[in-house]
Amino acid sequence: MLQPENNNNSKFSAFFSSFFTKLSKVFSLIWQPVRWLLRQLFGNIAWQQPAWIGWSGRQAKRGAVAARANPKRSLIGLLILALLIGGGWYGYRWWQAQPKPVEVTFKVDNPGRTEIELEDPAARMPKPVVITFDDSAATLAAVGKDVIEGITGSPAVAGV
Repeated sequence: MLQPENNNNSKFSAFFSSFFTKLSKVFSLIWQPVRWLLRQLFGNIAWQQPAWIGWSGRQAKRGAVAARANPKRSLIGLLILALLIGGGWYGYRWWQAQPKPVEVTFKVDNPGRTEIELEDPAARMPKPVVITFDDSAATLAAVGKDVIEGITGSPAVAGV
């Protein structure tokens, strides 16, 4: 008499089938209150894809069909595109590596009021304008020295 074979695969399959069924029920029990809460907070949300997504998908399919029909032309186009992208990237890096201009900022301290009511002639003289640079703005020969000449003003003022 033939006895039924003890099939381990069917027991294994039955165990996992039962396990996933129970797991699905547990997730369903957890998901129901979460779904209810999300609906209370945000309402019913319905999403419809924008027209450009469908258009993009159709264009990608057309491109794939054209690439399969003309593989050499497609490969040449991809190589040209890769060269343009690589050239653009290295061109951008070259541009960023170029020397940047040195920018020097300055601050002008306005002179104080000329006190003409004083009797001392030295105190009645106009106060100087003080210009402070944040970095060196002089030629190497003039570093550390007071600038006496070479300063011009616009419009021209007598005595300057």
